Amino acid sequence: YNPTNGTVTSVSFWMKADDTASDINVISGYTTSTTNGVSIALYLNELYINNIQSTGNWVNEKVAFTNTDFVHIAGVWASPTLLYLYINGVLQTTTAVTAGSVSTINYNEIKLGSTNNNIRFFNGSLSNTHIYNRALTAQEVTDIYNLEKYQHNNPLDQGLVAYYPLDGNSLDNAINQLDGTDTDITYPTDSYMGVVADFNGSSSYIQGTTTVIGTGDYSISA
Repeated sequence: YNPTNGTVTSVSFWMKADDTASDINVISGYTTSTTNGVSIALYLNELYINNIQSTGNWVNEKVAFTNTDFVHIAGVWASPTLLYLYINGVLQTTTAVTAGSVSTINYNEIKLGSTNNNIRFFNGSLSNTHIYNRALTAQEVTDIYNLEKYQHNNPLDQGLVAYYPLDGNSLDNAINQLDGTDTDITYPTDSYMGVVADFNGSSSYIQGTTTVIGTGDYSISA
């Protein structure tokens, strides 16, 4: 990841950490402890927001963190002196940079999954990562979380056996990959629904898998 210009003031991303105990950088914008930088890091089951200055002044704030499910993280470096750390849209902690001010770094100094000099590698998954050149407000962080949360922690996924978007094929997008087989199906574009599966009324069908869905209650939504 190597954007080319602008400055970093806020980051927003979804994280599923397989390891929260090691010394890990999730998002990093520094190379050494004596260069300007910012980072979101994990260490000893705690989540950190860091501000590093070229003078060697290092300010951070941390909260306990052992969650291994997808969670939404936001870090804000608000000029001139405040750091904010959010989890799932809720402010966890804020701290002030008491000497100097919040560090400014360029986009091309940001690295996802390690430090800039390729150590402290993150073990897990990242998704929907946003980098801003302004300080997000608390309401904006909450709005981002609410907008994206069902992509990662959708309660309707519980008990889901198969999901067919039918947006050009009959592949199953759920975890079981119970793909269907088309016969005389076309996929035109509808002005309202986008790409849809079209059945001709005489010979079209999609054959499902022979895998047993279940022996008790079940539901179908189409």
